[in-house]
Amino acid sequence: MRPDAAPPATPPPNNSSPPPVRRRATQPPRFQAPTLAPADRDIGNIAIIEDSNGVVEKLNQFNLDGSTLTFTPTASDASRYRYAASGQSYDARAAAQGTPLVALDDDDARELPLPFAFPFFGATYNKVWVNSDGNLTFTVAENASSSRLTGRVTGGPPRIAPLFDDLDPSKTAGGVRVFADAAHAVFSWAGVPEWQQSGIGAKQTFQVTLFRDGRIVFAYSGVNPTNAVVGIAPGSARGASTLVSLKNDPSGE
Repeated sequence: MRPDAAPPATPPPNNSSPPPVRRRATQPPRFQAPTLAPADRDIGNIAIIEDSNGVVEKLNQFNLDGSTLTFTPTASDASRYRYAASGQSYDARAAAQGTPLVALDDDDARELPLPFAFPFFGATYNKVWVNSDGNLTFTVAENASSSRLTGRVTGGPPRIAPLFDDLDPSKTAGGVRVFADAAHAVFSWAGVPEWQQSGIGAKQTFQVTLFRDGRIVFAYSGVNPTNAVVGIAPGSARGASTLVSLKNDPSGE
């Protein structure tokens, strides 16, 4: 052997177990988006998810049926009101004795004289518009078929809305009635259904009473609206709007 020759390579140890087998890595399962229910859909960049009594919680459920809601102008400032919720006070006799607004149609209105000058948010009115969609307005009718929303209540004409809802008096025989005397005027919606594409919607029974001293009383006796706004507003987005939960705050200003 030459002195500068490399030593013979050391043979690998005799290992009784076979060398590990390299297995081809399998691809992870591909992500599959959940299948939307037939009613769910996308509109532009907005995902529409239908309410299934648990997916979406209704934050302010209607809970005034069988109750009364009274608005009283404060003595110091006629532009402010105190509200208070109480028990049932629906006046069935006034509703029965009231004069039907004959042929009041869907999305319709009638202007009527008041038996007294009625003070409302610092102004005084001798006439009122009775709108088929469960509300009264001053100065102009409000019978558009657009969505019945809080912004429309506050931004429209001066309004008193016991149940601003898409109602259809044409499906009743004189379902909207008016009773008035020297002390008060009572406007009743007796079994007036919500509008729907076919058939007859859920019937709503309620009334609003205007008193000579400016008090306003809402009374409910069988209401279960799909979507409605309840309240009073001076109109034209004047002042500040206050949203209240009668469940948590049964009275306030």
